[in-house]
Amino acid sequence: MNRFKFIHISDVHIGTGFEKSSLPSPIRKELKMDIWKSFRSIIEECLSKKIDFLFISGDLFEHDKVRMSDLKTLESYFKTIENTRVYIAPGNHDPMNGDMTYDMLEWPSNVKIFSKQIFEEVSINEWLSIWGFGWENNSVSGMDLGKEPQLDPLKTNILLAHGDVLDSESDYLPMKEHFYLLDQFDYVAMGHIHKPTTTGEKVSYSGAPIAMSFKDKGSRGYIKGDVEKGRIMVEFTSLDYRKFVELDFEFDPRDDFTEICRKLKILSTNWSGHLVKIDLKGIIGRDIEIDQIKELAEEYFYHVEFIDNYILDYDLEVIYNENKDNIIGKFIKEMAKENLENNINRHALYYGLEALLQERQQ
Repeated sequence: MNRFKFIHISDVHIGTGFEKSSLPSPIRKELKMDIWKSFRSIIEECLSKKIDFLFISGDLFEHDKVRMSDLKTLESYFKTIENTRVYIAPGNHDPMNGDMTYDMLEWPSNVKIFSKQIFEEVSINEWLSIWGFGWENNSVSGMDLGKEPQLDPLKTNILLAHGDVLDSESDYLPMKEHFYLLDQFDYVAMGHIHKPTTTGEKVSYSGAPIAMSFKDKGSRGYIKGDVEKGRIMVEFTSLDYRKFVELDFEFDPRDDFTEICRKLKILSTNWSGHLVKIDLKGIIGRDIEIDQIKELAEEYFYHVEFIDNYILDYDLEVIYNENKDNIIGKFIKEMAKENLENNINRHALYYGLEALLQERQQ
């Protein structure tokens, strides 16, 4: 065969319960189901597009949280793609010596686990070899790489590994200082970093199939590729079941309660099915119930959180009359000379006034 198609994934994290997340329990459960949905869609892609290789670069599951039933489900999925050869390089969350391990099942014949902490080669044919480096324990240093791989320069060589090629001080197999090893390969299918990332011309992180927290910005999915002798082409495919999105919302002191709610509803139009964190900024009237606005906004979004960076509107006339003879009154008098209908000028007045009033209270 002169051409092969492959899919590269990593960091699926089956079994995670999002224990460290502050998200409500029902949403954590739905995100767990999204993990399975994303994995199932990848399996379906392997079937429909007749993918030759599925590369899994570590952290397929969480060794201390995954159940035997989860492993059995994975096994059944792999059986459905019997014409796709599955290669797995375990990472720090699914190491060979973990609580629940790959050794607990007899995997289908189309599945190959790189179970040793060495560079192991699988020769596919006279021009293609697939290599893997697996984690035995949940901690691997750059000194644990072992014997350098001996590559046939006449072959196309692909490596699966789980580690950090960006941070030389990382606790998770830092490979930045060993980049010359990676550079010998024609394609390096990396795992560990959840954001799709390409380093150099050959090293790619597929990223996690779905976003798992507000740290996960941007698209999530997997990498599809074609390999011929001496030539590899790859492209990122987005899944984006749910995004974690951070948005800004600017209060205008002239807006009343209903106008603010109307603007929030418009903001939700493109993000109603996603998890949203809104940074509330600007100036809001003192007679507006901000908690009521937040409660109403929960109806517009699948999940919404708020960061309170707004300031309350001031009664400038009262504050000026109380502070005519000090710096606060002088500041208000000078700023009144500007066009306060202009948002920039009005914000400058309010932020400056807030700072002066806070300083006086100290």
